[in-house]
Amino acid sequence: MLFGLLAGVFVDRVRRRPVLIASDFVRGTLLVVVPALAFGGQLTVPVLALFMAVFGLFNLTGDAASQSFLPRIVPSPLLTRAHAAIDQSSAVAQTGGPALGGGLVSLVGAPWTVLVDAVSYLASGLVLLTIRVEEPAPDHTRRAPILAEIGEGLRWVYRHRMLGPLALTGHTWFFFTGIAGAVLAP
Repeated sequence: MLFGLLAGVFVDRVRRRPVLIASDFVRGTLLVVVPALAFGGQLTVPVLALFMAVFGLFNLTGDAASQSFLPRIVPSPLLTRAHAAIDQSSAVAQTGGPALGGGLVSLVGAPWTVLVDAVSYLASGLVLLTIRVEEPAPDHTRRAPILAEIGEGLRWVYRHRMLGPLALTGHTWFFFTGIAGAVLAP
């Protein structure tokens, strides 16, 4: 949660497209390094944990940037439909992805499967490079301290008639999903 708040402030202070491109390329590169280390017999649990922490930070930053980038590339009347399409794609990936990944692992092995995932991030970064969008530079003259921006954002979300309850249910879902994930995996 702490990193999410910092990522939100960071993303508000910069253009979103470069953040999306960089986060995809970093995640793709990390996912190329993991199989390379595995093939070389150098992949250990501490190294993998470090890679996953860095991957998670860039995943968080990329997700924060993508949410605020969509209104730049989709006209306002189509924004609800665009968000619905993204949510539908995400639902398909969350339900079908593990089965597809498991099948791929059993077919070609874990390192090659991770390499396929790396290619998907690198391809996404390349596609983002082709998107032309007018994205004005953020106004740095009115920048508040980070903690003040975090507080302002939290107050705005939790006082909002619709976003407040959505945020609370989201926190509850993530909390219990985290518990279930930790218990079900072993």
